[in-house]
Amino acid sequence: MARATFAALALRAKVAQSVEVLECSGPWTLLRSRLYAIANPNARHFAISVQEALSVVADFREELESDTDAEVADCPLGSVALHIVEGLQLDREEVATLDSDFALLNAFGWRTLLRSGWPIFQLLLLLHKHLSGVAGCCHVCSGTEGYTRSLQMALQHQPSTGVGLTAKSLSFLMDDSAASCPSLASAAILAIAWTRLPVYDVETEGLVMQAEQRTTLMDLVLADASHPLPLVAARLSAASQLSMHLPEPSAPEAPGSPK
Repeated sequence: MARATFAALALRAKVAQSVEVLECSGPWTLLRSRLYAIANPNARHFAISVQEALSVVADFREELESDTDAEVADCPLGSVALHIVEGLQLDREEVATLDSDFALLNAFGWRTLLRSGWPIFQLLLLLHKHLSGVAGCCHVCSGTEGYTRSLQMALQHQPSTGVGLTAKSLSFLMDDSAASCPSLASAAILAIAWTRLPVYDVETEGLVMQAEQRTTLMDLVLADASHPLPLVAARLSAASQLSMHLPEPSAPEAPGSPK
């Protein structure tokens, strides 16, 4: 485990210097776009998303094995995405086999995961839903039900009266209960970043860093079914990646220019 963590840290330093290593190329590009569409946090049918993701991953591995002449470059986040999808067939105890993958994700850091374009947080939401039949580690703390309900309503795009989500999140973070509910505090911080979209800037990344310092990705996956952190992380990831990776609009042609 220590060796895997050291390798992950070394890889993080390398990846920080090259966006191409994060995004990968060749068949990984198509896999990324397919998983992004399948793991859309707006999807209503969890079982269908799981079956589609498993099918895409199985087809991807079969294509790689059948094309023996193809040289496929290493893709660290792509490999983790494959393992997370295949983890949708594991039970809670067997998820421990993904430890090295989580060590790699933690080495990259949440901000890098968001910038990468890989739907890691969306896939982690699917894994959370798969495992949430049994209460997990991160119960919603006593006395925070009001804020939790407000956040869940906002994430489900249900209208709310009174002050907005940013104000409610700030109010919760100023309350003493936030200190004893670190995972919910992370959700509140990510909610503030989510409300700022489509703006994604240094302030957004600062919020993401603050949220990351309060909890772990394994906490996110093993959270209680009613915990809002997995969904707010997935929504922030999907929306921010969409804005960052949309192609630039083409410039309008000047009158009389050749076509």
